[in-house]
Amino acid sequence: MTFQIPEKKVCKLKRLLNSAIQNKSSSYRELARIAGSIISVALAVGPISRLLTRQMYLAIESRSAWDHLFLFPPALLEELKFWFCNIESFNGYSIRPPPDSSTVVFSDASDAAFGGFSASLDGTVASGMFTTDDLGQSSTFRELKAIYYVLLSFVEHLKHKRAQVRGRSISLTRPFFTVAQNSECWLCANCLIFTIFSFLSDVLSSGIWLEAASLSDSSLSDMVPGLINLQLDAKAPSTVLKYKSGWLRWREWALSKIGVPVIPAKPLHIALFISELAKRSSENNIGVSSIESAVYAIKWGHAMAGFEACPVSHPLVKFALEGAKRRLARPVQPKEPLSVSTVQAIATHFASSASLSDLRFLFILLVGFAGFFRIDEIRNIALRDVSIHSDHMSVYLPQRKTISIGKATLLFSLEPARLLVL
Repeated sequence: MTFQIPEKKVCKLKRLLNSAIQNKSSSYRELARIAGSIISVALAVGPISRLLTRQMYLAIESRSAWDHLFLFPPALLEELKFWFCNIESFNGYSIRPPPDSSTVVFSDASDAAFGGFSASLDGTVASGMFTTDDLGQSSTFRELKAIYYVLLSFVEHLKHKRAQVRGRSISLTRPFFTVAQNSECWLCANCLIFTIFSFLSDVLSSGIWLEAASLSDSSLSDMVPGLINLQLDAKAPSTVLKYKSGWLRWREWALSKIGVPVIPAKPLHIALFISELAKRSSENNIGVSSIESAVYAIKWGHAMAGFEACPVSHPLVKFALEGAKRRLARPVQPKEPLSVSTVQAIATHFASSASLSDLRFLFILLVGFAGFFRIDEIRNIALRDVSIHSDHMSVYLPQRKTISIGKATLLFSLEPARLLVL
Protein backbone atom coordinates (compact mmCIF):
# COMPACT_ATOMS: atom_id res chain seq x y z
CA MET A 1 0.00 0.00 0.00
CA THR A 2 1.48 3.33 -1.09
CA PHE A 3 0.68 7.03 -0.98
CA GLN A 4 0.66 8.76 -4.38
CA ILE A 5 0.80 12.43 -5.37
CA PRO A 6 -2.09 13.28 -7.71
CA GLU A 7 -0.88 14.03 -11.24
CA LYS A 8 -2.43 17.49 -11.10
CA LYS A 9 -0.37 18.37 -8.02
CA VAL A 10 2.83 16.98 -9.61
CA CYS A 11 2.29 19.20 -12.67
CA LYS A 12 1.66 22.25 -10.49
CA LEU A 13 4.83 21.63 -8.47
CA LYS A 14 6.89 21.16 -11.63
CA ARG A 15 5.59 24.44 -13.03
CA LEU A 16 6.72 26.25 -9.87
CA LEU A 17 10.11 24.54 -10.01
CA ASN A 18 10.60 25.22 -13.72
CA SER A 19 9.82 28.91 -13.30
CA ALA A 20 12.29 29.24 -10.42
CA ILE A 21 15.01 27.30 -12.27
CA GLN A 22 14.64 29.34 -15.45
CA ASN A 23 14.81 32.66 -13.56
CA LYS A 24 17.55 31.43 -11.19
CA SER A 25 15.92 33.69 -8.62
CA SER A 26 12.67 34.22 -6.76
CA SER A 27 11.20 35.90 -3.71
CA TYR A 28 11.59 34.20 -0.36
CA ARG A 29 7.81 33.81 -0.26
CA GLU A 30 7.80 31.89 -3.56
CA LEU A 31 10.66 29.67 -2.40
CA ALA A 32 8.78 28.94 0.83
CA ARG A 33 5.79 27.96 -1.32
CA ILE A 34 7.93 25.45 -3.23
CA ALA A 35 9.49 24.03 -0.06
CA GLY A 36 6.08 23.75 1.59
CA SER A 37 4.68 21.94 -1.45
CA ILE A 38 7.49 19.37 -1.27
CA ILE A 39 7.10 18.84 2.48
CA SER A 40 3.33 18.46 2.04
CA VAL A 41 3.89 15.34 -0.11
CA ALA A 42 6.31 13.73 2.36
CA LEU A 43 4.03 10.69 2.79
CA ALA A 44 4.20 10.07 -0.96
CA VAL A 45 7.95 10.54 -1.54
CA GLY A 46 9.42 9.47 1.81
CA PRO A 47 12.16 10.97 4.01
CA ILE A 48 13.97 12.46 1.01
CA SER A 49 11.47 15.33 1.15
CA ARG A 50 13.20 16.60 4.29
CA LEU A 51 16.72 15.60 3.32
CA LEU A 52 16.72 17.54 0.06
CA THR A 53 14.98 20.73 1.09
CA ARG A 54 17.75 21.86 3.42
CA GLN A 55 19.20 24.44 1.02
CA MET A 56 15.74 25.94 0.57
CA TYR A 57 15.21 26.36 4.30
CA LEU A 58 18.72 27.74 4.82
CA ALA A 59 17.92 30.40 2.24
CA ILE A 60 14.49 31.12 3.75
CA GLU A 61 15.98 31.56 7.23
CA SER A 62 18.38 34.21 5.90
CA ARG A 63 15.57 36.39 4.47
CA SER A 64 15.33 40.07 5.25
CA ALA A 65 11.76 40.33 3.94
CA TRP A 66 9.38 37.78 2.44
CA ASP A 67 8.93 39.60 -0.89
CA HIS A 68 12.58 40.46 -1.53
CA LEU A 69 14.10 38.84 -4.64
CA PHE A 70 17.41 36.98 -4.41
CA LEU A 71 19.66 34.96 -6.72
CA PHE A 72 19.92 31.24 -6.05
CA PRO A 73 23.33 29.97 -4.89
CA PRO A 74 24.58 26.90 -6.84
CA ALA A 75 23.64 24.40 -4.10
CA LEU A 76 20.05 25.66 -3.95
CA LEU A 77 19.72 25.62 -7.73
CA GLU A 78 20.91 21.99 -7.82
CA GLU A 79 18.34 21.08 -5.17
CA LEU A 80 15.52 22.62 -7.23
CA LYS A 81 16.75 20.83 -10.36
CA PHE A 82 16.77 17.54 -8.44
CA TRP A 83 13.08 17.83 -7.60
CA PHE A 84 12.13 18.97 -11.10
CA CYS A 85 13.89 15.98 -12.69
CA ASN A 86 12.97 13.31 -10.12
CA ILE A 87 9.61 14.07 -8.51
CA GLU A 88 7.87 11.40 -10.64
CA SER A 89 10.57 8.84 -9.83
CA PHE A 90 10.02 9.10 -6.08
CA ASN A 91 6.22 9.35 -6.29
CA GLY A 92 4.76 6.35 -4.46
CA TYR A 93 6.08 5.64 -0.96
CA SER A 94 4.96 2.50 0.85
CA ILE A 95 3.44 2.95 4.31
CA ARG A 96 4.49 -0.59 5.18
CA PRO A 97 7.94 -1.41 6.61
CA PRO A 98 10.49 -1.77 3.77
CA PRO A 99 11.48 -5.28 2.73
CA ASP A 100 14.89 -6.68 3.53
CA SER A 101 17.73 -5.52 1.35
CA SER A 102 18.55 -7.51 -1.76
CA THR A 103 22.21 -6.45 -1.89
CA VAL A 104 25.00 -6.22 0.69
CA VAL A 105 28.01 -4.05 -0.14
CA PHE A 106 31.28 -4.28 1.80
CA SER A 107 33.76 -1.41 1.88
CA ASP A 108 37.06 -0.53 3.53
CA ALA A 109 39.56 2.31 3.51
CA SER A 110 43.27 2.74 4.12
CA ASP A 111 45.31 5.92 4.46
CA ALA A 112 45.47 6.41 0.68
CA ALA A 113 42.94 4.13 -1.04
CA PHE A 114 39.50 2.52 -0.80
CA GLY A 115 37.93 -0.72 -1.93
CA GLY A 116 34.63 -2.54 -1.92
CA PHE A 117 32.81 -5.58 -3.27
CA SER A 118 29.45 -7.31 -3.20
CA ALA A 119 29.04 -11.08 -3.24
CA SER A 120 25.42 -10.66 -4.33
CA LEU A 121 26.67 -8.83 -7.43
CA ASP A 122 28.81 -11.78 -8.57
CA GLY A 123 31.77 -10.51 -6.59
CA THR A 124 31.90 -7.14 -8.35
CA VAL A 125 34.90 -5.17 -7.04
CA ALA A 126 35.46 -1.42 -6.81
CA SER A 127 38.71 0.28 -5.82
CA GLY A 128 40.52 3.58 -6.20
CA MET A 129 42.73 6.21 -4.62
CA PHE A 130 41.55 9.03 -2.38
CA THR A 131 41.76 12.57 -3.69
CA THR A 132 44.25 15.07 -2.35
CA ASP A 133 41.52 16.65 -0.23
CA ASP A 134 40.68 13.28 1.35
CA LEU A 135 44.25 12.46 2.34
CA GLY A 136 45.16 13.29 5.91
CA GLN A 137 41.55 13.29 7.08
CA SER A 138 40.39 11.15 10.01
CA SER A 139 39.83 7.41 9.62
CA THR A 140 36.08 7.90 10.09
CA PHE A 141 36.08 10.48 7.31
CA ARG A 142 37.85 8.05 4.98
CA GLU A 143 35.51 5.18 5.89
CA LEU A 144 32.47 7.28 5.01
CA LYS A 145 34.08 8.61 1.83
CA ALA A 146 34.93 5.01 0.87
CA ILE A 147 31.22 4.12 1.15
CA TYR A 148 30.42 7.07 -1.10
CA TYR A 149 32.97 6.12 -3.78
CA VAL A 150 32.06 2.43 -3.74
CA LEU A 151 28.36 3.21 -4.19
CA LEU A 152 29.19 5.47 -7.12
CA SER A 153 31.16 2.61 -8.68
CA PHE A 154 28.13 0.31 -8.42
CA VAL A 155 25.66 2.73 -10.03
CA GLU A 156 24.43 0.41 -12.77
CA HIS A 157 24.38 -2.68 -10.54
CA LEU A 158 22.31 -1.08 -7.77
CA LYS A 159 19.45 0.34 -9.81
CA HIS A 160 16.03 -0.74 -8.45
CA LYS A 161 17.61 -2.53 -5.47
CA ARG A 162 17.73 -2.04 -1.70
CA ALA A 163 21.18 -2.19 -0.18
CA GLN A 164 23.10 -2.44 3.06
CA VAL A 165 26.68 -1.30 3.56
CA ARG A 166 29.14 -2.97 5.91
CA GLY A 167 32.54 -1.45 6.62
CA ARG A 168 35.38 -2.22 8.99
CA SER A 169 34.32 0.33 11.61
CA ILE A 170 31.02 1.64 10.21
CA SER A 171 28.03 -0.49 9.23
CA LEU A 172 24.73 0.68 7.87
CA THR A 173 22.85 -2.52 8.59
CA ARG A 174 19.40 -1.26 7.69
CA PRO A 175 18.39 -0.95 4.03
CA PHE A 176 19.02 2.72 3.50
CA PHE A 177 18.12 3.43 -0.09
CA THR A 178 16.17 2.25 -3.07
CA VAL A 179 16.92 3.52 -6.56
CA ALA A 180 13.58 4.43 -8.07
CA GLN A 181 12.71 4.11 -11.74
CA ASN A 182 14.39 6.62 -14.07
CA SER A 183 16.62 7.96 -11.28
CA GLU A 184 20.35 7.59 -10.86
CA CYS A 185 22.09 5.82 -8.03
CA TRP A 186 24.38 8.75 -7.30
CA LEU A 187 21.40 10.74 -6.07
CA CYS A 188 20.74 8.12 -3.39
CA ALA A 189 24.41 7.90 -2.55
CA ASN A 190 24.46 11.66 -2.07
CA CYS A 191 21.45 11.37 0.24
CA LEU A 192 23.44 8.89 2.33
CA ILE A 193 26.43 11.22 2.59
CA PHE A 194 24.14 14.19 3.23
CA THR A 195 22.42 12.54 6.20
CA ILE A 196 25.34 10.83 7.96
CA PHE A 197 28.58 12.29 6.70
CA SER A 198 28.73 15.71 8.34
CA PHE A 199 27.37 14.54 11.68
CA LEU A 200 29.02 11.13 12.09
CA SER A 201 32.38 12.31 10.77
CA ASP A 202 32.43 14.86 13.62
CA VAL A 203 31.09 12.70 16.42
CA LEU A 204 32.80 9.39 15.59
CA SER A 205 36.21 11.01 15.24
CA SER A 206 36.18 12.45 18.75
CA GLY A 207 35.51 11.60 22.36
CA ILE A 208 34.98 8.01 23.37
CA TRP A 209 34.91 6.81 19.75
CA LEU A 210 38.65 7.46 19.48
CA GLU A 211 39.03 4.84 22.20
CA ALA A 212 36.66 2.52 20.33
CA ALA A 213 38.70 2.90 17.14
CA SER A 214 41.87 1.78 18.94
CA LEU A 215 40.45 -1.43 20.46
CA SER A 216 42.94 -4.25 20.01
CA ASP A 217 40.41 -7.05 20.50
CA SER A 218 38.71 -7.67 17.14
CA SER A 219 35.63 -9.17 18.81
CA LEU A 220 35.11 -5.87 20.65
CA SER A 221 35.68 -3.85 17.47
CA ASP A 222 32.96 -5.86 15.73
CA MET A 223 30.49 -4.72 18.40
CA VAL A 224 31.09 -1.00 17.80
CA PRO A 225 28.70 -0.59 14.81
CA GLY A 226 25.89 -2.13 16.86
CA LEU A 227 26.64 0.29 19.69
CA ILE A 228 26.44 3.23 17.26
CA ASN A 229 23.02 2.05 16.08
CA LEU A 230 21.85 1.78 19.70
CA GLN A 231 22.96 5.36 20.34
CA LEU A 232 21.00 6.60 17.33
CA ASP A 233 17.95 4.55 18.36
CA ALA A 234 17.85 6.27 21.78
CA LYS A 235 15.78 9.07 20.23
CA ALA A 236 12.79 9.00 17.91
CA PRO A 237 13.74 9.25 14.19
CA SER A 238 12.02 12.63 13.87
CA THR A 239 14.01 13.93 16.85
CA VAL A 240 17.29 12.63 15.40
CA LEU A 241 16.52 14.33 12.08
CA LYS A 242 15.86 17.61 13.88
CA TYR A 243 19.10 17.29 15.86
CA LYS A 244 21.09 16.58 12.69
CA SER A 245 19.72 19.76 11.11
CA GLY A 246 20.69 21.79 14.18
CA TRP A 247 24.13 20.22 14.26
CA LEU A 248 24.76 21.11 10.61
CA ARG A 249 23.91 24.74 11.38
CA TRP A 250 26.42 24.78 14.24
CA ARG A 251 29.01 23.00 12.09
CA GLU A 252 28.63 25.46 9.22
CA TRP A 253 28.99 28.43 11.58
CA ALA A 254 32.03 26.98 13.40
CA LEU A 255 33.87 26.16 10.18
CA SER A 256 33.28 29.70 8.90
CA LYS A 257 35.25 31.10 11.86
CA ILE A 258 38.96 30.92 12.69
CA GLY A 259 39.97 28.77 15.65
CA VAL A 260 36.47 27.47 16.46
CA PRO A 261 36.40 23.65 16.91
CA VAL A 262 33.17 21.87 16.01
CA ILE A 263 33.64 19.25 18.72
CA PRO A 264 34.51 19.46 21.54
CA ALA A 265 32.98 22.91 21.43
CA LYS A 266 33.88 25.70 23.84
CA PRO A 267 31.19 27.47 25.91
CA LEU A 268 32.31 30.92 24.72
CA HIS A 269 31.95 29.92 21.06
CA ILE A 270 28.49 28.43 21.63
CA ALA A 271 27.38 31.58 23.45
CA LEU A 272 28.61 33.74 20.55
CA PHE A 273 26.79 31.41 18.14
CA ILE A 274 23.58 31.92 20.13
CA SER A 275 24.15 35.68 20.11
CA GLU A 276 24.44 35.74 16.32
CA LEU A 277 21.36 33.54 15.87
CA ALA A 278 19.37 35.77 18.26
CA LYS A 279 20.33 38.88 16.31
CA ARG A 280 19.38 37.25 13.01
CA SER A 281 16.08 35.97 14.41
CA SER A 282 15.22 39.40 15.80
CA GLU A 283 15.91 41.08 12.45
CA ASN A 284 13.77 38.53 10.58
CA ASN A 285 11.01 38.39 13.21
CA ILE A 286 11.62 34.68 13.88
CA GLY A 287 10.98 32.92 17.18
CA VAL A 288 13.49 31.24 19.46
CA SER A 289 12.70 27.64 18.44
CA SER A 290 15.46 27.50 15.81
CA ILE A 291 18.02 28.60 18.42
CA GLU A 292 16.80 26.03 20.92
CA SER A 293 16.99 23.22 18.36
CA ALA A 294 20.58 24.17 17.49
CA VAL A 295 21.62 24.23 21.16
CA TYR A 296 19.93 20.90 21.86
CA ALA A 297 21.69 19.45 18.80
CA ILE A 298 25.08 20.55 20.14
CA LYS A 299 24.24 18.95 23.48
CA TRP A 300 23.14 15.73 21.76
CA GLY A 301 26.28 15.59 19.60
CA HIS A 302 28.57 15.89 22.62
CA ALA A 303 26.54 13.27 24.50
CA MET A 304 26.85 10.93 21.48
CA ALA A 305 30.61 11.47 21.53
CA GLY A 306 30.70 10.53 25.21
CA PHE A 307 31.73 13.88 26.69
CA GLU A 308 30.57 13.92 30.30
CA ALA A 309 31.15 17.68 30.72
CA CYS A 310 28.87 19.20 28.10
CA PRO A 311 29.74 22.80 27.11
CA VAL A 312 26.01 23.58 26.73
CA SER A 313 25.68 23.17 30.53
CA HIS A 314 28.06 26.06 31.14
CA PRO A 315 26.39 29.09 32.83
CA LEU A 316 27.50 31.38 30.00
CA VAL A 317 25.60 29.28 27.45
CA LYS A 318 22.54 28.88 29.70
CA PHE A 319 22.25 32.62 30.30
CA ALA A 320 22.74 33.35 26.58
CA LEU A 321 19.90 30.98 25.71
CA GLU A 322 17.63 32.43 28.41
CA GLY A 323 18.39 35.93 27.15
CA ALA A 324 17.46 34.88 23.61
CA LYS A 325 14.18 33.42 24.88
CA ARG A 326 13.26 36.67 26.62
CA ARG A 327 14.27 38.86 23.69
CA LEU A 328 12.39 36.77 21.12
CA ALA A 329 9.35 35.96 23.29
CA ARG A 330 6.01 36.39 21.55
CA PRO A 331 2.38 35.74 22.48
CA VAL A 332 1.30 32.12 22.11
CA GLN A 333 -1.33 31.72 19.42
CA PRO A 334 -2.53 28.12 19.54
CA LYS A 335 -4.33 26.70 16.54
CA GLU A 336 -8.06 26.21 16.75
CA PRO A 337 -8.79 22.56 17.62
CA LEU A 338 -10.95 20.42 15.35
CA SER A 339 -14.48 20.38 16.77
CA VAL A 340 -16.53 17.23 17.38
CA SER A 341 -19.28 18.53 15.11
CA THR A 342 -16.80 18.94 12.24
CA VAL A 343 -15.51 15.39 12.75
CA GLN A 344 -19.09 14.09 12.80
CA ALA A 345 -19.92 15.94 9.59
CA ILE A 346 -16.87 14.49 7.81
CA ALA A 347 -17.69 10.98 9.06
CA THR A 348 -21.30 11.30 7.91
CA HIS A 349 -20.18 12.41 4.46
CA PHE A 350 -17.95 9.34 3.94
CA ALA A 351 -19.96 6.79 5.95
CA SER A 352 -21.80 5.32 2.97
CA SER A 353 -18.70 5.02 0.79
CA ALA A 354 -17.46 1.55 -0.21
CA SER A 355 -14.04 2.89 -1.23
CA LEU A 356 -11.12 1.37 0.67
CA SER A 357 -9.26 4.69 0.61
CA ASP A 358 -12.30 6.46 2.14
CA LEU A 359 -12.58 3.82 4.87
CA ARG A 360 -8.87 4.13 5.61
CA PHE A 361 -9.28 7.91 5.83
CA LEU A 362 -12.19 7.49 8.27
CA PHE A 363 -10.09 5.18 10.46
CA ILE A 364 -7.27 7.72 10.53
CA LEU A 365 -9.70 10.55 11.29
CA LEU A 366 -11.87 8.92 13.97
CA VAL A 367 -9.30 6.80 15.78
CA GLY A 368 -6.68 9.52 15.50
CA PHE A 369 -9.06 12.13 16.87
CA ALA A 370 -10.28 9.92 19.73
CA GLY A 371 -6.81 8.75 20.73
CA PHE A 372 -4.92 12.02 20.20
CA PHE A 373 -2.63 10.15 17.80
CA ARG A 374 0.22 11.73 15.92
CA ILE A 375 0.47 10.88 12.23
CA ASP A 376 3.60 8.74 12.78
CA GLU A 377 1.72 6.69 15.37
CA ILE A 378 -1.18 6.12 12.99
CA ARG A 379 1.15 5.13 10.15
CA ASN A 380 2.77 2.48 12.34
CA ILE A 381 -0.51 0.82 13.36
CA ALA A 382 -0.73 -2.69 11.88
CA LEU A 383 -3.81 -4.88 11.58
CA ARG A 384 -2.56 -7.07 14.42
CA ASP A 385 -2.50 -4.02 16.73
CA VAL A 386 -6.27 -3.47 16.49
CA SER A 387 -8.71 -5.68 18.41
CA ILE A 388 -12.50 -5.17 18.20
CA HIS A 389 -14.65 -6.57 21.01
CA SER A 390 -18.36 -6.47 21.78
CA ASP A 391 -18.18 -3.31 23.86
CA HIS A 392 -14.85 -1.69 22.96
CA MET A 393 -11.93 -1.52 20.55
CA SER A 394 -8.29 -1.61 21.65
CA VAL A 395 -5.32 -0.18 19.75
CA TYR A 396 -1.86 -1.32 20.81
CA LEU A 397 1.01 1.14 20.36
CA PRO A 398 4.60 -0.13 20.80
CA GLN A 399 5.65 3.36 21.87
CA ARG A 400 4.20 6.84 22.22
CA LYS A 401 6.11 10.10 22.14
CA THR A 402 4.52 11.14 25.42
CA ILE A 403 5.61 7.84 27.00
CA SER A 404 9.39 7.79 26.75
CA ILE A 405 9.89 4.11 27.55
CA GLY A 406 7.30 1.38 27.41
CA LYS A 407 4.11 0.53 25.52
CA ALA A 408 0.55 1.80 25.49
CA THR A 409 -2.81 0.21 24.79
CA LEU A 410 -5.77 2.51 24.16
CA LEU A 411 -9.28 1.19 24.80
CA PHE A 412 -12.12 2.92 22.94
CA SER A 413 -15.51 2.28 24.51
CA LEU A 414 -18.59 2.09 22.31
CA GLU A 415 -20.20 4.49 24.76
CA PRO A 416 -19.42 8.16 23.97
CA ALA A 417 -16.49 10.03 25.48
CA ARG A 418 -14.72 7.16 27.15
CA LEU A 419 -11.05 6.47 26.54
CA LEU A 420 -8.69 4.47 28.74
CA VAL A 421 -4.90 4.34 28.35
CA LEU A 422 -3.16 1.32 29.87
